[in-house]
Amino acid sequence: MEQGEQRQQEEIVEGFKQTSSSTIGSIMDSMHIQGIVPGLRALVPGVRIVGRAFTVKEVTGVLGTYGKADFPAGQIVDGVATGQVLVVDIGGRQVSTMGNLAALAMKVKGVQGMVVDGGVRDAEQIAEVGFPTYVRHTCAISGSGRIKVLGLNIPVQIGDVRVNPGDIVVADDTSVAIVPADKAAEILMAALAIEARDAEMEKELRAGRSFSEVSAKYRGQ
Repeated sequence: MEQGEQRQQEEIVEGFKQTSSSTIGSIMDSMHIQGIVPGLRALVPGVRIVGRAFTVKEVTGVLGTYGKADFPAGQIVDGVATGQVLVVDIGGRQVSTMGNLAALAMKVKGVQGMVVDGGVRDAEQIAEVGFPTYVRHTCAISGSGRIKVLGLNIPVQIGDVRVNPGDIVVADDTSVAIVPADKAAEILMAALAIEARDAEMEKELRAGRSFSEVSAKYRGQ
């Protein structure tokens, strides 16, 4: 990637820090893109995630199905880079793929957060660390002997949403949004326009105008 293109890609990610999952969801609906992941919850309320996806695909079995070599947690933690978001597909299983020490290691190196369609352990400690984490489950069921990593940086499925490496993840207390990399610039431009419009609407509502008046003026409804 050339320097100019890389700078542009970085600016796109920065731009999404000014948006919300709700706004992005509205834009993607208008484009018929399924990108909002329902059912995940934030372990650290009020802490947002914005970054490009580093994806991991895993499968699970009963204890003893897999060996230590099948679950190279260190390779995962070391592989996700500064500014990225770890996105783990465990098929929604109630098995832990990450704990507080992994979360601490990722926070120290500048990873933006993790999104797990499955379980994590050490919920209280992860919250104390303050590492942005969005999960399907919290559980004390260890992944050791139960998880096998099928691949890193390959397409994965989080709920009903397909996530490719490099897609932009925007997560907040409302939801988790997955923005396809090839549509990111277009979605960002539309989202920023809506955020600016909503800011003007907020000013008028705070000034005492009715919701009907403001909606008619800015939304035509």
